[in-house]
Amino acid sequence: MFLAILIFFYIKNSPERAAATRFIPLTIGDQAPDFSLPTLAGKTVRLSSLRGKVVLINIWATWCPTCLEEMPQLQRLYDDLKDHEDFQLLTISIDALGAQVVKPFLEKHKLDFPTLLDPKGSIKKIYNTTGVPESFIINQKGLIVDKVIGPRDWSGSEVERFFGTLMEKGKNPFDHG
Repeated sequence: MFLAILIFFYIKNSPERAAATRFIPLTIGDQAPDFSLPTLAGKTVRLSSLRGKVVLINIWATWCPTCLEEMPQLQRLYDDLKDHEDFQLLTISIDALGAQVVKPFLEKHKLDFPTLLDPKGSIKKIYNTTGVPESFIINQKGLIVDKVIGPRDWSGSEVERFFGTLMEKGKNPFDHG
């Protein structure tokens, strides 16, 4: 019996198992993991269906004060770029109550950017996030070209220039290669 318990604990804590469950954050240059999530209207959006566009993914929650802080700037960025065929903003709410809390929140704050619902928080595991807000900028080839942990000022000419250059050239404007 003792031997069986010893073998169980060895297998449970083996180096191979530890390596398989280790937290490995996504970094710039990584392929953006694919996912499918529903919109508030119930339509499913798959990231891979947006290949060929620059995609800004913003992971947030209604209970997060720093998320609320950057929402008006995300709305302005969305308003400025929503008609550009090479750009897509996807905000992903990880609120456990889903549309029940997200829809009134967006209405109260007059936000109409595309919002996906992830009440199970699966995106946190897929993208190995450390908290909210967290954002990823994906280029047309599906590669992560920027990662932002925490809130960011999404307004201003520098941000618009960054996205404009990224959409125009299809690569990271800071990559001189």
